[in-house]
Amino acid sequence: MSPERSTAYFDAHNHWQDPGFDQHRAEIIASLKPLNIKCMVVNGTTETDWSQVQALAASDPSIIPCFGIHPWFAATRTSGWARSLERIVASTRAAIGEAGLDRYIPNYDIADQKIVFEHHLHLAVELNRPITIHCLYAVDDLLEVFERVPVPACGFLIHAYSCGTKWIEHFTQLGAYFSFSGYFLNEGKEERLEAFRAIPDERLLVETDAPSMLLPPEKERFSIGTKERLNHPGNLVVAYQALAALRGISEDELQHQVEKNFLRLFGSAMS
Repeated sequence: MSPERSTAYFDAHNHWQDPGFDQHRAEIIASLKPLNIKCMVVNGTTETDWSQVQALAASDPSIIPCFGIHPWFAATRTSGWARSLERIVASTRAAIGEAGLDRYIPNYDIADQKIVFEHHLHLAVELNRPITIHCLYAVDDLLEVFERVPVPACGFLIHAYSCGTKWIEHFTQLGAYFSFSGYFLNEGKEERLEAFRAIPDERLLVETDAPSMLLPPEKERFSIGTKERLNHPGNLVVAYQALAALRGISEDELQHQVEKNFLRLFGSAMS
């Protein structure tokens, strides 16, 4: 996606297939080129967007495709979803996800979410692929699942980690990585910032979750000319800068550490 240099940026989690980008994709790609965003993990969320993720990855070697059923869409899955997921993941060097558990959404069915999530975990173990986990107001449920279901040897990502400092050591021992989002720069997210002071160096990653998880407007470096505000993937650089400042290290030092972590976790899913 960009020319080589000594350091680079790695986006551990976004939704580049989102239709909100469609009218602006070429413009966004042009703005990303000077940044040296070397790799991005593009997460499917429902059966209907897997083909778009697959097509984007086929056209751009810097994209790692990631296929899964987001807990928000678990109730919309078809009867053949599990078989379809197995086929698409096994057919390419892809990661698994976004999958997980969410008690924030209205009328959630946590028991059904667990059925879907656990299938993703079993598949990740079988193929030893990294899995990206969504966990929102459901840490107790996630811990309960981890007591019964194994995790892949290569590790897993809890994206936009928001479970607090209490569980960092436990999740780390299980093989977790934790991704920092520029969204945490918004007012009221101090607890999440504090957690990222405590996460071990070798488990840090950075993400945008673009087009979601907007930064405070005054922190945005890039914006998209749409009526509805969308998070531009280029704002990854702001997240790196903020995390480096939070941890009291140089951005260059953080870039090198995150690159090692990213390749260690996602290496089995890279072409």
